Amino acid sequence: SAEFSVEAAKRRIEELISSEDSASPFTDDEICAYLEKEGFRISRRTVSKYRQAAGIPSCIKRKRKET
Repeated sequence: SAEFSVEAAKRRIEELISSEDSASPFTDDEICAYLEKEGFRISRRTVSKYRQAAGIPSCIKRKRKET
């Protein structure tokens, strides 16, 4: 298993969220799955903790209605 840096994981979470479709934002589970595919060993709870620490709201709060 590749070692990963907490900072790299936090940065990647922010990148994924900033590139998401605002009509269907990623859940913490989906972010966790993306990170695992990229070689990060991270739990959904850790994704949630990092997201909250970065001041990023949950996917439900990030969801934007298409106008």
